[in-house]
Amino acid sequence: MSHHQAGTFPTAPGPQCAFPGCTRPPAPKDPAQPGRPAKYCDDPAHHRVAAFREKERRERQAAAEATAAAVGRLESARTVTAEAGASVIELVRRLEDEIRRLLDEAARSAVRIEELEQEVARLTLSGRGNRP
Repeated sequence: MSHHQAGTFPTAPGPQCAFPGCTRPPAPKDPAQPGRPAKYCDDPAHHRVAAFREKERRERQAAAEATAAAVGRLESARTVTAEAGASVIELVRRLEDEIRRLLDEAARSAVRIEELEQEVARLTLSGRGNRP
């Protein structure tokens, strides 16, 4: 619900000083002077050259802040990548250890199987010699 009185409407704000960040109204134009109305307020530091310099300064500051933010994101990504790389390296080392253990176990099993086959062959041969 609007808080305006019946029959009244909000008015658009009037013109503002063209200096970046200044919300004061432009200086009033002397009707006796020819030309356009003033674009800047009555602050003597607010004029076209100063406004241009202030806009440039703000753009440089915004670019520096954007660069700093991008560098921060890049550093964060590098940290995450390094941590992930370290995790992968550790995982590979563990897998290498496990593979070595399994290969050793398989080699021991192969030796045991060979020993058992030799025992079976020996028993088979000795059993043939004992037949009547």
